[in-house]
Amino acid sequence: MSRKSSNNANLSVLLSLAVIAAAVGATYFFLIPKEQPVQYGAKLEIYPSFSGALLEGKAASAKFFSSCGDFSVYLDRQHLGDYEQRAEVPISAGIGSHTLEAKNSECVEKIVFEVKKAECSEREARGCSSGGCPGKQECVGGFFGNCQMPKKVCVPGQKVGCSSSACSFGYKTCNRCGTEYGPCTPDGSVNATSASCSSNASCYK
Repeated sequence: MSRKSSNNANLSVLLSLAVIAAAVGATYFFLIPKEQPVQYGAKLEIYPSFSGALLEGKAASAKFFSSCGDFSVYLDRQHLGDYEQRAEVPISAGIGSHTLEAKNSECVEKIVFEVKKAECSEREARGCSSGGCPGKQECVGGFFGNCQMPKKVCVPGQKVGCSSSACSFGYKTCNRCGTEYGPCTPDGSVNATSASCSSNASCYK
């Protein structure tokens, strides 16, 4: 084989290798999916349609927002679906504690919530006690709220003057809950200037 023929053969081989390398590079660039970089601060967010405990049998849902790419939603590890950027997903769960989770390979967010049985009907009220003072609880959303106390009208233990009869003075004392004054208690003093008293000899006995 001549030297010229040998050089031509080597050149052909090099050209073939170059074509193969270009083809492999193009395939990698165009066909093989590349992992997209996640933006700094990207996260998943969950906003349930309820606050606090969820009432048994009541319709509920949760809204999901993602700046971290596509995500999957799970309720107690049970797959509910796959979503992009945002979604609103219905929630159905029995009595007890539950975990609602949104996640992908980069981000994860979860909330824990309770499902409870209703303990009362809407606006039902019952008596209660706080610090030994009587109050009232009102049913809201299937559950009794905090014990609400009557409005205070006086300072517990405070005494104010009063008249126990037409011609005698006394005092009444604010109860320990501050909700009202007790009965007027005579202190034995006499109002001698009272018109009704001046004609009543019993006032001076």
